[in-house]
Amino acid sequence: MSEMCYKCFKPKTACLCSYTKEIDPGIKFVLLMHQKEAKRQRTGTGHIAKISLKDAEILSESDYSNEINRLKLALNPKSTDDRDALKAKLGRWPAMVEAGVITADDFEAKRTRLIADLDGIDSTNTDTLKSKIKKLMLLKECEWLSSSELEAKKAEIVTTIASNSDEVTRMSLHKVAVEGGLETDAEYDAAKNQIVADITSPVNGDMDLFKKKIELLTKIHDAGIINDSEFGDFKNKLLDL
Repeated sequence: MSEMCYKCFKPKTACLCSYTKEIDPGIKFVLLMHQKEAKRQRTGTGHIAKISLKDAEILSESDYSNEINRLKLALNPKSTDDRDALKAKLGRWPAMVEAGVITADDFEAKRTRLIADLDGIDSTNTDTLKSKIKKLMLLKECEWLSSSELEAKKAEIVTTIASNSDEVTRMSLHKVAVEGGLETDAEYDAAKNQIVADITSPVNGDMDLFKKKIELLTKIHDAGIINDSEFGDFKNKLLDL
């Protein structure tokens, strides 16, 4: 049996390596071959192309499938990813659809799961809400979330915030939503004005209620929700009730 050249995969008596010249096409070529063909090809065109094109690579079907699985695993978003890592991963999934590496259904399934994961993040804690909003806005930026879907998520979060019975915590959550770009300053002011309106509503001679209103006014002032000037104005308004 003739000795083989394991570069061009031809018998050494018919080796074509000396007749090839490497060129740089400016892109990487990956040649997909049948598993048997990758090891032994009669014409040798695949192997000749590999040694003629800079950085070219030959993959068998099984190698290709393994590489795709490794790629999908590497690009799988994780809860521990920082913003840059997550953005880089999200940006590559649509490209994989365009390249035919995954189907549009694969992408939609991944998108749906990622959104569902965000739904599980607590919206009643400032730290977790901050993380949740950052990821939501990033999904929108990377076109994994439509404008209507973002509005729906915003409505869910705002409803959760509004249901919090503690005024200071509620306003702290609204502040996180504003800082994250989910709410506007006007929406924050509207939530604050609602609390103030409740405080300055008539007490009808109920001194216990009056005392609670004064305590709440002091509480939101100490938390920085209203400033000194506002505190004085609202306190005087309460005293006039």
